Amino acid sequence: MAFSVEARVPFLDYRVVEFCLNLADEDKIGGGISKAILRRSMRGAVPNAILDRRDKMGFVTAETLWMRRDMADHFRNELEDAASRLSGVISSKVIDQFDEVLENRKPFDHRYWRIMSVGRWMKNFNITL
Repeated sequence: MAFSVEARVPFLDYRVVEFCLNLADEDKIGGGISKAILRRSMRGAVPNAILDRRDKMGFVTAETLWMRRDMADHFRNELEDAASRLSGVISSKVIDQFDEVLENRKPFDHRYWRIMSVGRWMKNFNITL
């Protein structure tokens, strides 16, 4: 993660690593629950809603708020540009679908962010199809 934020640095302390390497499998994955010993040790200090979640999340960004509330016009323009660059790969209908998301008629979908990212990458590196 040379150009980003690394959230796991405290877990790379050699004492923690050595401790974890010596744990029994049941302490690492107890009852099919990953990080079982860590979850048990944090019970009472970390909200149960966080400890008991099963979906994996890294650093979550606020795309939903950015796109729907804070910068809707900017992101719509980015999507239009990306769809144009990806013509033949991405249907122009994606813009109408995004408008439905902006109007709260459809749930937020991360594919719009992904399309914009590819479009921006193409623009920055002068990639054409």
